[in-house]
Amino acid sequence: MLPAITLLMISLLVGSSWTREDLDAIRAAKQSADSALAAFDRGLYRDFGLFALTDQEVNRTSSEYLLPDTFCQKITVKESLYDNDLLMGAIARHMSVRATAGLVDEAISRIRVIRDILPDKMADSVSSLVAADPDTISPDLEEDESNEEWFSEYSKYIDQEYREDYHDSLLALSPVYVPDASGSGTVEDFDPYKVSSLEKLAQGLDTMMFTLPEGFTDQILLSEYTLSYFGSQVNSLKQNGSTKQYRTPDGRLHSQFAESRQYEQEMIATGSTGEKAARNVKYFLTGFRILVNLLSTILSSDELALYDAKAAAISASVAVISLGFITIPPEAISAVLIISDSIAGGIKDKNKLLDGEEIKLWPSAGAEAFKVNYRDHLRLLILFQPKEKLLERISAAIKQNYGDEYFTAVSCEVTRPAYVVGKFSRRDFAITIERRYFSRKEKETQ
Repeated sequence: MLPAITLLMISLLVGSSWTREDLDAIRAAKQSADSALAAFDRGLYRDFGLFALTDQEVNRTSSEYLLPDTFCQKITVKESLYDNDLLMGAIARHMSVRATAGLVDEAISRIRVIRDILPDKMADSVSSLVAADPDTISPDLEEDESNEEWFSEYSKYIDQEYREDYHDSLLALSPVYVPDASGSGTVEDFDPYKVSSLEKLAQGLDTMMFTLPEGFTDQILLSEYTLSYFGSQVNSLKQNGSTKQYRTPDGRLHSQFAESRQYEQEMIATGSTGEKAARNVKYFLTGFRILVNLLSTILSSDELALYDAKAAAISASVAVISLGFITIPPEAISAVLIISDSIAGGIKDKNKLLDGEEIKLWPSAGAEAFKVNYRDHLRLLILFQPKEKLLERISAAIKQNYGDEYFTAVSCEVTRPAYVVGKFSRRDFAITIERRYFSRKEKETQ
């Protein structure tokens, strides 16, 4: 029996050794695939915030150190970064928090400007009432003292029973819809005085930007990504007597980008290239501001009255000078004046925007009107572009700086041919491990 037992034990040892080799090969394949992802292009991530790698870099950094001697390893790259769906996922993954934070920060800065204006104006409007006599202000107001005790008891009752609940209900009048990856969501009441509610609001905004694969959020992400990482012909904002330099989310100045990147935002917004893209944006600014100035004048009765008065005076002057032989209808003169001033105003607004200044959104509004800048107009232009076109233009802008060969996934294949050792035969072995960078739909690598 001893030879049979010895042969059995040798078979078990050989089988266990081969099984351990196969297990080591699987572990080596996983390790190689994971390590390949670490070879992403640092420059690409620094300039555009995207994870991607090249075939050359993967082959240079790959190693077969952990692979058993009889096995062979082959690593290939796949899934081009410039595929629209993959690029959209990478941008969404990178910009979900950054876009939300940037928009909130911009909104807060504009709210602060309004807050700095309103208190003084409100104080000025009521300053005349501080020392005024109530009887003089409202002589018909008389104090009813007949029910003073009843009114006092009624006020206490209202304070105890209703006013507190009424105040709490007002604070909860801001529901927030929090979507989830399945397409449904929940409604949360937002109380600005509770930290937990602020966290829910932030979570809702981040989830909306991150998980929704379709809809207006993609356009917002693409517009904010374009304005954050690409160069423009306007790199600063003049606001309240100071100049603010535009920066990337990691703090790099747009003004320090290479000259070849000067019109990238305009190229993405219009589809043209170089200076032609800049000219197209200028044409858009001029036309848009002419239209806004024209509508502002037409919809303002005070402005129309001024133009009608000017037109009537010009018409009368022409009639007097020509001794009545030439009569121009005031309506025609008024229309010409409105159009000419709208054109002049649109060109003036365009020049201010290109100089980095802010202008009033509605020209006929008061001095404290809501103001817009060059970026706001460019953002509007980008938001109305088709998503697929924006992704193609973003891909073209990245290719212009880093070339075509960038991928977001790797595949590690480990093989071993069949062979025979003595009386023991071993079948062939093959396994493929795939790894990719996170997309907005994935919680972990595959």
